[in-house]
Amino acid sequence: MNTCDSKLSLKNRSIETDIFEQCYTYPCDTTNTLWKKSNNTKNVCGSFSISIIEACGPIQIFVNGPFVRSLVPDKQTTLLYTISDLESIHIRCVDENNSGGSCKVNLRLQVNYECC
Repeated sequence: MNTCDSKLSLKNRSIETDIFEQCYTYPCDTTNTLWKKSNNTKNVCGSFSISIIEACGPIQIFVNGPFVRSLVPDKQTTLLYTISDLESIHIRCVDENNSGGSCKVNLRLQVNYECC
């Protein structure tokens, strides 16, 4: 049993699955929300990948608030992550050279949650 299955209970509730993919473009030196749990969902768990398409420096990834990892262009360009209590995903595009440019990332997310 994986951590996602053990987190979800089946007490008179159905388990829903959503699959989401979106490309985001943000200015450098900004922190932005890629995904946030809605108020009416319970026990959200899932897996996601974030891939760099374009960057002005490292891209810092935060899951449920705390820093998780940096993606570095031309070195590590994709993060795969699974979590049993997913609340939010944020990124910070670091502008190492004060380029004033933008970063572009692709988010693929599959979440499971209790409904109704």
